[in-house]
Amino acid sequence: MASDPIQDLINAKNVKSYRDKAVAANTDRTDVLQKQFDTAKKNLDLDKEITIVQSQIADAQTEVTDWHTAWTNLQKSAIADGTQDDATIKAKIAAYQKKESNALQTKTDLNFVLGSLQTQQGISLAIQAEEAALIVKTAADVVLDTPLGVYSGLPSSSLPLFYNASAVREAYFSSRPSFQAMASGGPGKLRGLMQSANQPSVVAAATDLWTSSQGSKGMIVTSEQVLKAWNSGSNNPNTADAGDNHNYGFQFQYNPGTVAMSYFTSPNVDVTMMTSGQEMFNLAGVSGSQGSVSFQVIINRMFDMSYYTPDGVLKPGIDASSIYAKVPAADEYKDIYNKGTMYDVEFLLRVLMGTTMSSYLRGERTADMGWLPAMPVELHLGKSLRYLGTVNSLSLNHMIFNERMVPMLTTLDIAFARLPDYPGSTAGTDGHK
Repeated sequence: MASDPIQDLINAKNVKSYRDKAVAANTDRTDVLQKQFDTAKKNLDLDKEITIVQSQIADAQTEVTDWHTAWTNLQKSAIADGTQDDATIKAKIAAYQKKESNALQTKTDLNFVLGSLQTQQGISLAIQAEEAALIVKTAADVVLDTPLGVYSGLPSSSLPLFYNASAVREAYFSSRPSFQAMASGGPGKLRGLMQSANQPSVVAAATDLWTSSQGSKGMIVTSEQVLKAWNSGSNNPNTADAGDNHNYGFQFQYNPGTVAMSYFTSPNVDVTMMTSGQEMFNLAGVSGSQGSVSFQVIINRMFDMSYYTPDGVLKPGIDASSIYAKVPAADEYKDIYNKGTMYDVEFLLRVLMGTTMSSYLRGERTADMGWLPAMPVELHLGKSLRYLGTVNSLSLNHMIFNERMVPMLTTLDIAFARLPDYPGSTAGTDGHK
């Protein structure tokens, strides 16, 4: 039977190369990963809301108990003194009973809110399980559609952001109203201490910071263009191995208290020649015209150690998600225990180096080699304080050590030189990507 030339042409056009299949499979996987991240973020937000509501319910129950105890004790005392019919005593008992009733109603309302949140969480967890199964399938598709040596480079956006774990909850003060003492006149006490939702938000990319009401903290990540170049296979550094193929990030535990910014003019410019338009000048990009940003951040690992055994693992019965907002990876717990604040500094150095090397004295792969390359990085200090540049210098001051001489509290001074942040090739006509 003769072949149909038109159908043959359609079939030929539909034949995809291994590269096309790999890109398509990777795109599908990226979409699923993004959906799972969104679902996981929703679950995390629900977890935090549930924790807050449960704490508020506990506060309300304590208040109910306190007011009930107050009026019953007053009633018993009045009966013993024979003043139970005194109008002032009756009014005070009634006031206490009213406060107890109000606290009980608050607890009832909060229990209703809690039930609704837990229902939402159950649905979201079921969705997350379905997405996890789909990720396994898409991962298999990527492997099957990418034969060895045919297509090894994938877009940098497919790489997960790998950054340091947050500090534990105790390292943050609460912004909740229950942090304040109850009004005077009642059996009040300070509540809510160190039960904070002020930990850094968990994100998939630095550009996701400050997009919600969560307590975002600043971050330094390698620039997107550097990631595309370094993770494209043949362009990897000579020292890189499979473990280096990461999109590294360093998240602040606390935002800086002050940020100093400087701008400089281009040197050696004849103003009259420039303004008359008679000569072209390079107004930016030379060393003397770079703007700068400098600030100090604090790294605090003092509170973490109470959760670890001498073997560098979490104590039995401790759920990591209950103390960390950004939960450490399985192999990071010992690093936190053995390195303290230098665990966090390692992530910053990996952002700046883009690779790790074998250490003679420490017997491990690390980016801490005592020097810094001029690696372009992104500095995210706030919703609109986002800059491209290089870190010129880092200064560490270890202020507190434990008995093993592990640094527990460190100040980190960062000097950042800005690079011109021109729009990329994907920019629109308005100059925005």
